[in-house]
Amino acid sequence: MKSTEFVHFANRLGALLKNHIYKEDTILFDIVEKSLSKENDEAVVAELNKFEAPVGLYRDLYRLEWKYLTKTA
Repeated sequence: MKSTEFVHFANRLGALLKNHIYKEDTILFDIVEKSLSKENDEAVVAELNKFEAPVGLYRDLYRLEWKYLTKTA
């Protein structure tokens, strides 16, 4: 894949993620707050807090970002 294609698709992914997060913040969370009991909400939060990103994920993403973005700048 060419670096310009990578940047193009990375930007598209970023836009999709921003849209997804916006919908979570403005629609989903409101529905959840109205639907879950305090106990259920606490149970969900406890499960989410167990999640950890794979070791090295952020380092690898940072390395890829610099590898491709510096070529197109």
